[in-house]
Amino acid sequence: MIKNIISFVIAALISTSLIYSLIPNPPVTKVYEYSKQSTPEDSDQNPLEQSKQNILESLVLPSYLKINNVPFTPQAPFADWNDIRQQEACEEASILMAAYWYLDLPLSKQIALDQILDIVKFEESNFGFHIHSDLEIAQEILKSFFMIQNTEIKYDISLKDIKSALANDSVVIAPMNGKKLKNPHFLNGGPENHMILIIGYDDKKEVFITHDPGTKNGENYEYTYDVIQESLYNYPNSNQQWTENRPKTGILTLSKAK
Repeated sequence: MIKNIISFVIAALISTSLIYSLIPNPPVTKVYEYSKQSTPEDSDQNPLEQSKQNILESLVLPSYLKINNVPFTPQAPFADWNDIRQQEACEEASILMAAYWYLDLPLSKQIALDQILDIVKFEESNFGFHIHSDLEIAQEILKSFFMIQNTEIKYDISLKDIKSALANDSVVIAPMNGKKLKNPHFLNGGPENHMILIIGYDDKKEVFITHDPGTKNGENYEYTYDVIQESLYNYPNSNQQWTENRPKTGILTLSKAK
């Protein structure tokens, strides 16, 4: 009798687990909570204005958000970091992850490698280089290589701009100063010019959720608001020089909305 009960319980647990495993993740997970939401640039505001702003934001922005089912790949899918094309492919990998999310396509290691190298060829043919592609080139790759139009570049952005884009169900391609990210998995402190894909945030933990292609450990990697604020860097491409009138920060957003 006891053996039959145990067998029944085990069978029930296995069946329940199987059923839940077959339920797909929702496209986006959003949690709304009436609570203080702050970001580093808020610190200069007076308490009354800050309180009013927090209340307004809590009614509009989720306190937690994550865009699900975004595929991940490191920029060197098989860890061939001696290949300069992969060593410098943070932009290509970030673009690829965003594109395959938009297209609802699976992303294996081999597909990721093939696509990254194909994007590199596309860049060399169309721009004459593939290292340090900027936001404008990233947008052109999505448009001309992947035939994706639903993109927008924003300059001189704040953390709220990133959160608002995510709240509109868009993934965010963001150029960074990789050394300021201080990711312990980066070799030699990481590259100065680096690109990541931001897919969510958590106000309670005060972190952005990212797919960072600079490390095999970059899937759902969390960076604090402070670190992202400090690291945002709209670096120029290899054919450009930095000028004072160049926007210091920027993001490229991609939405599935038609």
